[in-house]
Amino acid sequence: MPPDFLLRPPRPEEASAITALLNAHSQALHGTDDVDENEIRSWFEIPSLDPERDMRLAVAADGTLLGYADVSDGGESKVRYWLDVRLRPGADAGVPHALLDATEARARETAAPDARTVFFASSKDGVMAPIVAERGYDLVRHDFNMEIGLGKEPPPQPEWPDGIELEPYAGDDPRRVYEADMESFADHWEFEREPYEDWAHGRFREPHDPSLWFLAVDRGALAGICLCRPHRTGDPELGWVSVLGVLPPWRRRGLGLALLRHAFREFHGRGLRRVGLGVDAENTTGAVGLYERAGMRPVRRNDIYMRDL
Repeated sequence: MPPDFLLRPPRPEEASAITALLNAHSQALHGTDDVDENEIRSWFEIPSLDPERDMRLAVAADGTLLGYADVSDGGESKVRYWLDVRLRPGADAGVPHALLDATEARARETAAPDARTVFFASSKDGVMAPIVAERGYDLVRHDFNMEIGLGKEPPPQPEWPDGIELEPYAGDDPRRVYEADMESFADHWEFEREPYEDWAHGRFREPHDPSLWFLAVDRGALAGICLCRPHRTGDPELGWVSVLGVLPPWRRRGLGLALLRHAFREFHGRGLRRVGLGVDAENTTGAVGLYERAGMRPVRRNDIYMRDL
């Protein structure tokens, strides 16, 4: 019996409907929205993403969107493809299998012989976890969304390591910041350099405020970066730390904590009372412990699954 839905590429004019689908999924799991329409529109403009080939919607006969999926382009090495599948609550079990079939098939079109697919889902997603396990995916890792509540009083002043000065981002040399970002995370799990065009698209999309980019400099050398957004997409009351990175020569000196506390004070001064970020739960630089010392706590766990393609 043929399925009572079809798969097809999404269209930019469906951004509002896709937003509603993804937020229905998030509301069912967490009671919060995850995205807004501007973010969804920006997905259609990611330089490395081809909406016609890399994105899929599952659409019911009456036009209802039942599921969304996309697959990354595998990077330069073509050995790791990230899959994102999200479902309307109550969608038929055939929908996630069809979306996974489509994204895995797309990955195989360009994959290297030793390629892997990587799937991530909320730890509260009781639908997708057994499905990916059935398909041979192994749970390999977790990441956290962490948050801190800021009280009425300003957070503590940062204590800057000797020789470090804070430099505002002037907007004249984004590639310098890009290189610092890549170097800061080069020793992280499954790292692969993000193309500059993708990085710039993600960092400069709205809401972007260059006054929330903080650069730590040591005698002219960029030692650390803290790139923040006025709020997290889907939650205008949550300030968001997109990137907190310290380059290897300056680690273990308190620079990461100083940058984070500086960001907290900036958000507090703008009237925000919550700040969040995402972090690999097994980060080798001790980031989770750093964030806990700063007063942050996990509020959401995402599970990461992997299988050979």
